[in-house]
Amino acid sequence: MKLLPTAVIVVLASAILWGMASFISSETGVSEESKKIANKEAEKPSINEASFVPTGSLLRQKESVENDPDNLELRFAYAESLLRTGTSNSDVSAIISSIAEFTKVLEQDPKHSPSLLALARVSFETGAVENSISYFDRYLTIKPKDKRARNDLALAYMQAGDYKTSIAILEELTFRHQDYFESRFGLAMARRLGGESKQAKADAEVAFNLASTERQKEAVKTFVSTIDLEAESPDPSDPKASEVTASATIPEHKQDLENYLKSHSILSEKLVTISWTSSDKAEVVLKDFPIAGMPEIAKQTFQAKAKASLAKHNLVVILTERENPSSRFTLLTTE
Repeated sequence: MKLLPTAVIVVLASAILWGMASFISSETGVSEESKKIANKEAEKPSINEASFVPTGSLLRQKESVENDPDNLELRFAYAESLLRTGTSNSDVSAIISSIAEFTKVLEQDPKHSPSLLALARVSFETGAVENSISYFDRYLTIKPKDKRARNDLALAYMQAGDYKTSIAILEELTFRHQDYFESRFGLAMARRLGGESKQAKADAEVAFNLASTERQKEAVKTFVSTIDLEAESPDPSDPKASEVTASATIPEHKQDLENYLKSHSILSEKLVTISWTSSDKAEVVLKDFPIAGMPEIAKQTFQAKAKASLAKHNLVVILTERENPSSRFTLLTTE
């Protein structure tokens, strides 16, 4: 059996990629190290370092915070508004400002659980996985019964490549919450990434029966079909398989791109066609994929993961919407 190269799983069926602000609520909830973490985020080269200039209601919130700097609830509400604004308007500078404000709250109250959870999830979305794990751990010492946060911690470990820890967390969650779809489906994905395809398929079948929406069911179906495809693929160590492969060779860079797209947790179910306009340039048509609505953070995350997975090839890959061909996004570039 040949395992297809698998992009690190970022989200479950209830994907959070374009919904960071939804993580911040009255129920969400570190240390001197927090300020260093936020500063590190601001220093990342992929982030626009231009400072955010609030206007309107945001400006009024900022002024209220400045007039009452010790009021944690005012500052947290302002940070929350910055995050929502940054997410909805694809404004990275607003998101960076929100990180700074959440961190200021933690400087005054290291156990402020809403800020810990906000920073855990923003760190996860911006690719700072180690920071995300640290914040989730601290949050869960205060809110140990928050099953969603514990599930997200498992996803962070999965994204970091620590499948063993991710599986352990999700096994405990599925034992305690046997009807929780997200944990069961997450366990299936972690096991697949950890090489346990047979058990992964069994968990996926359980997840399908727990799914409450068509979107969840379709995500599970796609996942299972990918496992079945892997099972049908020849083992490259088998001499006979090598003979078959040699008789119908596909250029490695084309095969790797196809494998990457078909095994991607989001793009796989959206893929329509892959067209090569030149030897190193591909146009990928996707269905029901709102390129125009993608926040800059989401685009940067997609680009970073594609670049990491296809680093040995010098490719240009353009994504387009089937429903709106003029909407285009450069996933990979040679620049």
